[in-house]
Amino acid sequence: MEEEGRPKSQEEPKRESKEEPKEEVKEESKKEPKEESKEETKEKPKEESKGESKEESKKESKGESKEESKKESKEEPKEEPKEESKEGLKEQENNSNKPNQDVENFELSKMEKKSSGLTPYLAFCTFVAVFGNSLLYGYNIGVINTPAEIIMDFYNETYAERSDSAPSKEFITMQWSLTVSLFVAFGMIGSFVSGMMADRFGRKKSMLLITVIMFLAAITGGITKTAKAPECLMISRMLVGLHSGVNIGLASLYLAEIAPKEIRGAVGTCHQLAITIGILLAQILGLEELMGTPDLWPMLFAFVAFPTLVTLVLLPFCPESPRYLAVKKQQIPEAEAALRKLRGVSDVSDEVEEMRLEASKSVEKPFKVKELLVSPVHRIPILVACLMMVFQQWSGINAVFAYSQFIFTQAQLDQKAIPYAIVGTGVTNVFATIIVIPLMEKLGRRPLLLSPTAIMALAMLILSIFLNIQEGYEDEKAPSWMGYVSIIIMLVYIIGFAVGLGPIPFNIVSELFTQGPRAAAMSMSLVFNWVTNFILLLTFPFLQLSMGPYTFILFIVVLIVAVFFIFFFVPETKGKTFEEIQRILAAGKVWKKHTPLPADEVVGENVPMDTTKV
Repeated sequence: MEEEGRPKSQEEPKRESKEEPKEEVKEESKKEPKEESKEETKEKPKEESKGESKEESKKESKGESKEESKKESKEEPKEEPKEESKEGLKEQENNSNKPNQDVENFELSKMEKKSSGLTPYLAFCTFVAVFGNSLLYGYNIGVINTPAEIIMDFYNETYAERSDSAPSKEFITMQWSLTVSLFVAFGMIGSFVSGMMADRFGRKKSMLLITVIMFLAAITGGITKTAKAPECLMISRMLVGLHSGVNIGLASLYLAEIAPKEIRGAVGTCHQLAITIGILLAQILGLEELMGTPDLWPMLFAFVAFPTLVTLVLLPFCPESPRYLAVKKQQIPEAEAALRKLRGVSDVSDEVEEMRLEASKSVEKPFKVKELLVSPVHRIPILVACLMMVFQQWSGINAVFAYSQFIFTQAQLDQKAIPYAIVGTGVTNVFATIIVIPLMEKLGRRPLLLSPTAIMALAMLILSIFLNIQEGYEDEKAPSWMGYVSIIIMLVYIIGFAVGLGPIPFNIVSELFTQGPRAAAMSMSLVFNWVTNFILLLTFPFLQLSMGPYTFILFIVVLIVAVFFIFFFVPETKGKTFEEIQRILAAGKVWKKHTPLPADEVVGENVPMDTTKV
């Protein structure tokens, strides 16, 4: 009976292993220990009493037969049933946990590699960069306008005391024009040295060095009335112009190089946002109820010491530009450490590899402006960069702000309310710039340039017509509704500028070039920005006197040319690496959709541009 029972017991596990392989672990771990413990008590005495048969002795001596190996595999749990049950359960738990562990490991590796976008540290660095640079630039643009009449009265009184006779009106006008234009003239000088400083000392160190100048500007501007010296205010305007010329380029470079490509446009727009906030802050502080009085106006110029001090304290906690460290200085470990802090993740290998590739293709010596014009690779990008700055300055935004008081007067606003209405235009400018920050990465650069620029041209045409009609009413006032329509059109124009030509030219310049020529290109484009601003500053008063509202026709022509130029020459840079943008420019036809190229076909500074595919 025992011999007949054994084959059955040996056949049953075979069937179980074939038919139910999944349930084998469970059945063995639950049922076998109990059954085996019973069989153990019955079979052991029988086996001991009978002894070992000849067949079993042969099998043991050979140790290679299949039946014995099966018996041993089944007899092992008989000797240690508890241990196998525990080990089986552990293996079962490990197997059941493996999918979860794999998912967790996959998610962890994904989180390590995925950039978290705007991290707190990146936001902090962005704030510091724009607070001490872009905001001060905007503030120094607007601070001179509101108290202009009060300061000119101070000039008149001071020069009268010096000469014991009243100076001529022409002399005071000339001194005031000199004070205003010095800001722009020294801004041009600053823009010349901006690129050189950025490459020689680095972005961060250059910002620290030039920021010290603002303390001198604050002191000289603040003591102007006490010292009874208009020359102090002129020196102050020279220094703030030099600071602005250098630092608006440095800030744009720094923001473009610390931001991930996914939010590079949004971070870069913070530069223009800070400029508009600076202009608004100057308009508010210049109100008669605050600092716009004959006694307190010098405090408007001393105020710049506060943002300067904050910047000097906080900027040392910001890293140097990772791209500058990797490409210019070949300091890959330092660049990788800076990227980890900025991205908030441990794995930044993709960005580091991109920088390594760019560094391998970049030239060793610093780029010069002359090389940008000679190089066929960079000729079109530098043309785009410079003309975008020209379009920004000659879009007519300064003319619209200059006519804002006349527009509000024609709307029959109370004279005391007009300064607050002008502040309202500044508020509109700020909020429109805030709105464009998320749109920059959602819609891209080209749509935000094309449509708003076309809207600006149309708005300026309508505004020019309405202003000419209103000026035609000599003895009687124009209908108030025309003034209100002019206000609405003016606000539409300001919004169009804040969305397109206001922030994007600074972003575009930083994005069109790889690390090698970027600083030189930024410097050259900023020279165009300051020169065109200076030309407009000198010519606009004469144009306004001779042409009146017809002056706007010149700006309409500029805007129409800008629309066509943007369509045919300005590429889409949203979410693209600097090398991908170079390939799009190389291929031409920027209005078409471009397919990405393999990594080994990246265009560097010395790589011919005809390798690009579209």
